[in-house]
Amino acid sequence: MDTSFERPPAEKQNFPSGKLVDSFLNFYSNIFKLPGRPSAEEFGLYERSDLESFIAGLPKQEADYWRHLVKIIGRSHDVNYWAVQPGSNMENFNRSIAAFQEISNSGFFSYPAVKKAQDIYEKTLRKIRSEKGGFIPQSYVEYKKDGSFSDWDIAVKGVFLRSGIDWQSKTTGSEADLYLTLGKAAGNASLKFAEIMNEKPGLIGRFISAIKNRLTYPLKPLEQAVKIPVG
Repeated sequence: MDTSFERPPAEKQNFPSGKLVDSFLNFYSNIFKLPGRPSAEEFGLYERSDLESFIAGLPKQEADYWRHLVKIIGRSHDVNYWAVQPGSNMENFNRSIAAFQEISNSGFFSYPAVKKAQDIYEKTLRKIRSEKGGFIPQSYVEYKKDGSFSDWDIAVKGVFLRSGIDWQSKTTGSEADLYLTLGKAAGNASLKFAEIMNEKPGLIGRFISAIKNRLTYPLKPLEQAVKIPVG
């Protein structure tokens, strides 16, 4: 098994598959479902101990591989968590980015499914921005109060699951969450998503948005409306 991480694991045989992946992903079922909670809350000492016992029973080369992925998942989760916390400060976010940069050259981030996840996150963000007259509602990107997925995450996952992924495990949902977590982290850490969220709408966009907000009835769609490409 390739553990150099110097080249992207683009071919199926370079990415683990089968029961080993299923067993590994099961350890992360809670943290994947609750991205809006600190990783320490959902992946504490007991969970870490169980995971380490699982990894320690593998041959050294494979154990190194999985320990590297453990680090990638943890730091990706932290970047995504701090990127949208209403009460967070820049110090926490900057610290999470600094930690992320240490593993950002990993081949996992060039894996096709991860790149696709990042691309769908970006296109979905641009789409909602276009639909909202140049603005992205904070409520769209923030996690729910119970720590579950944001509306943005839900929309992206729906598209991602239909996008033709070459799945490596039977736990498709958790595998999808893995790719989505890494893809979202790559976009957050590069500040690409922040740039899209903070772009100022053009004068015409602001003017149209202001008119719509003053209307007491919805605008009727044009009979032959021309769709504006997004992205």
